[in-house]
Amino acid sequence: MNVSRLKELIRTQLKPLIDSDYVFLEIPFYVNPGDIAIWKGTIDFLSELPYKCLYTASSRSCDLPPITNETIILLQGGGNFGDLYPLNQQFRNSIIEQYPQNKIIVLPQTVHYNSARCVRQDVQLMRKHKRLVICARDNRSYKFLKQFHFADDIRLVPDMAFYNNMSDLLPGASDNPKPAVLIKRTDSELLVSQELLNTESRQMDVCDWHLLSLSDSITQAFEDKTANLKPRYYSDYNQFLTTVYFPHALRISVEQLSPYRHIYCNRLHAAIISALLNKEITLFDNSYRKNKSFYDTWWKDERTIHFAGGSSRHNLKRNLRMLLAYYWVTLDNLRNKQRR
Repeated sequence: MNVSRLKELIRTQLKPLIDSDYVFLEIPFYVNPGDIAIWKGTIDFLSELPYKCLYTASSRSCDLPPITNETIILLQGGGNFGDLYPLNQQFRNSIIEQYPQNKIIVLPQTVHYNSARCVRQDVQLMRKHKRLVICARDNRSYKFLKQFHFADDIRLVPDMAFYNNMSDLLPGASDNPKPAVLIKRTDSELLVSQELLNTESRQMDVCDWHLLSLSDSITQAFEDKTANLKPRYYSDYNQFLTTVYFPHALRISVEQLSPYRHIYCNRLHAAIISALLNKEITLFDNSYRKNKSFYDTWWKDERTIHFAGGSSRHNLKRNLRMLLAYYWVTLDNLRNKQRR
């Protein structure tokens, strides 16, 4: 896979935007190797820039100190833009609302809404911010953001996990390859397709991320610190995340994937990390077409990455709700123009 091409696209789109010191918010405080891979890729990208990170935190541990209007606010990318993961969106909206004078960059996200009301509310809030940049990590999300005009500056940018420094990943790799594994998510994003069932019935290992059920001293320390999180411990917690837990979690995930020649998966970042490790990949869709849209945007011409079908069904009710949202947003826009 041509990782250098995707890294260059990230560099071209984002480097000119980050022209002063910054804070980096919404780093993951939950056990998800995919979001941790996004964080690490973002850190590797930012390390190439001449500007300083003044503060970093998860949404739960954020106690942002006073910043100047010249300080850029970076919000972690991922797959939580919309109403599927409301806590993430609420935090993102609160930052956009509280800092109207600062340049805010939402790093590459998949966008998905089920509620017309939520679309309308978020568009109204985000349009007010005149220095907001939103990056979409697939064409479907990009077109949605442009259609509803969430911001003046909307960009199509590959997932930040592609920027991971491979020398950091390889120490966890194995030299004893096994034939294949199916990394199967079992949460609300699971889409059960015939292709997935056929693969699961074959003779291969089937599991989710080991990290989700792993019990060791570092994971236990993470769970204890998260459960007992208090404002006075925020800085210690953030330090523990970035220097101890995240590197540990990424190493465990690489070690899980590296023994296999062929990775079958319905977790997007199992596919991305596998691509960075030069594995053959078969990707299945998730419940709302995230994986299919990502594949069509960046991977459809890759010979070693395959899509196994099973795309989610056409959702007439959701399409009607989005049509209603577009009507409301257009009406709001006309009313605002008349007031001016």
